[in-house]
Amino acid sequence: MKLQFSNMLALTKQKLKELCPIHPGEWAKFIYMFLIMASVVYVHTTVKTLKDVLILSHLSTEVISAIKMWLVLPISLAVMLVYMKLSDMFKRSTLFHLLMWGFIGFFVLFAVLIYPNYRALTIHFDASLVYSYPFLKYILIMISNWHFALFYLFAELWVTIILSISVWQAINHITAIEESKRFYPLMGLSANIGMMIAGFCSKYFATHNSSWQGTLNTSIASITIAAALVSWSLVKLVNNIGDQTFNSTVNVVNDSAPKKTKTKISFADSVRMIFSSRAVMLIVLLLLSYNVSLNLIEGIWKKSIEISCAGNANLIQGFLSQVNAYISEFSIVLSIVGIYILKAVSWRTAAMITPALFTISGGIFFLYLIFRDASMLQAFIIGGSAIYTASIVGAFHNISARSSKHTIYDSTKEMVYIPLSNDIKTKGKAAAELIGSRFGKGSGAFIQQCLLTIFPTMSLLDLTPILSVIFLLLMVAWFYSTIELSKLLKNLGINEVVAK
Repeated sequence: MKLQFSNMLALTKQKLKELCPIHPGEWAKFIYMFLIMASVVYVHTTVKTLKDVLILSHLSTEVISAIKMWLVLPISLAVMLVYMKLSDMFKRSTLFHLLMWGFIGFFVLFAVLIYPNYRALTIHFDASLVYSYPFLKYILIMISNWHFALFYLFAELWVTIILSISVWQAINHITAIEESKRFYPLMGLSANIGMMIAGFCSKYFATHNSSWQGTLNTSIASITIAAALVSWSLVKLVNNIGDQTFNSTVNVVNDSAPKKTKTKISFADSVRMIFSSRAVMLIVLLLLSYNVSLNLIEGIWKKSIEISCAGNANLIQGFLSQVNAYISEFSIVLSIVGIYILKAVSWRTAAMITPALFTISGGIFFLYLIFRDASMLQAFIIGGSAIYTASIVGAFHNISARSSKHTIYDSTKEMVYIPLSNDIKTKGKAAAELIGSRFGKGSGAFIQQCLLTIFPTMSLLDLTPILSVIFLLLMVAWFYSTIELSKLLKNLGINEVVAK
């Protein structure tokens, strides 16, 4: 009996080490990194919700595509150039604090000064201008409500400048290759925890404040506290590993390891690389299919939320916050289940899971919207409204799409690079991410803007039949690229069960 208990205890300890493989001397460093990631994602999720609430409750969902296309895209490129210049002028830790508190400063200014006076700050155009140039309708709304557009811009830049670049640059700089294999999966867990807490807190703020001004104030206060926790954690982390180590240009934590430089590739070089490699071309098609289809459905889904919540900011925030909480919960579950899926099935089967989820949930969403007034669907109406039911169906799609993206989808995509040449692994990957991800995210907004320009009197809901056809074509392209990549892996002599 004692022997059986000791064996069970030893097995439990072994499983705990596998789930949390942190060595005794690494706990302080890991905890500070964990807190930084969770807190930064908390801020990202909170302001992401706030920016959508602002547009959906005060303007219209159609304005989002105009903001993304005409404001976020060009300013993001300009800010990237400024960031590179600043990185040569300041120490890494100093630049991190300056940028983060610059963002927080704007969010506080918006809550305290800009939003309470947004009516007085709105630019009013002559109504005849819209009638004369209907294709400029949403651009004029964006300019007129520049304060809301500016908040949307800062919320988008947070994820690019602070989360994607500053945080990961700091973590990569102080983490050795051997540590990264153990730390990084847990960094994904910390991001999901930050997102889950943000979802719960945002919903709590929305349900316990009578006005959205109060919700905005408490939300901004919470991200200020989260930013303070980031600063404190970063200071402790720098003290733990040494200021010289953190701010040096060489990763002295892993000084003996070969230095890796980030592959930079121009747009023209990216296009040439894509057309010179069938594998990269198929990966780009994979990325475009995901990003464009997600953005197309998300636009219509947010329009259904706008209508079903009747522009009530607190109701919209509560709904979106609940969805964010579900996404984080499902992501945690899928990250565990995904490990076993990737070990048990072939690459093709695993890679088909995400597009299958997209096709089923997205197809149901489009079909419901197109036939929402049909008598046969009346029995499926939730809450007495077909539009509210559509928002629920769209939420299910968003949850399944985003939770599967960071688990099964990303894992199978990255596996494709393993048997390819070193040139494709570096330049090809950079080209694929540049065109497939960045261009793909903007393409959804571009398609919506083009349709809204051609049909200026129509809303996104009116455009559902056209967008559903585009969605169907994207799904066909996604399945085609997955099947062709599977054949390519076989031709390269790779076992079909590449995950094993």
